[in-house]
Amino acid sequence: MGCSASVVAIDLVQQLFKTHENSLGIVVSTEDLGSHWYCGKDKKMMLSNCLFRSGGCSMLFTNKTELKNRAILKLKHMERTQYGADDEAYNCCIQVEDEQGFAGFRLTKSLVKSAAQALTVNLQTMVPKILPLWELLEWHFIVGVILLLVDYGMF
Repeated sequence: MGCSASVVAIDLVQQLFKTHENSLGIVVSTEDLGSHWYCGKDKKMMLSNCLFRSGGCSMLFTNKTELKNRAILKLKHMERTQYGADDEAYNCCIQVEDEQGFAGFRLTKSLVKSAAQALTVNLQTMVPKILPLWELLEWHFIVGVILLLVDYGMF
């Protein structure tokens, strides 16, 4: 499935839990790039051989109230952001063939920008839901002080 599909699978389990009470859900995620190993000479496509290898994980989810105290972690909130409609974001990591006919994943410099945009949107939604109230107040106070210093030309 890969790392990005894990988020979709976890969201699917959450949606199923809304209609199926006292259930268990398991998500098994694997990533094996062995069959997609790039053998060409294009540096933009060689990078994926270093970044993506093989690995996996599994997660067991439940909405059973009697298992609540036995859980190691609690999923409080999950956010999914889709930037596939943006051409730059869509093409920043895509499987293509190079000039020699070797298939591989092309990673472009816009990958960092696209990831930062998605992360920013996710954090703007999640931070108010997961941070304690005192940390939110402290952050607003610090931002307010910085804005005052900027207004007075001291920063």
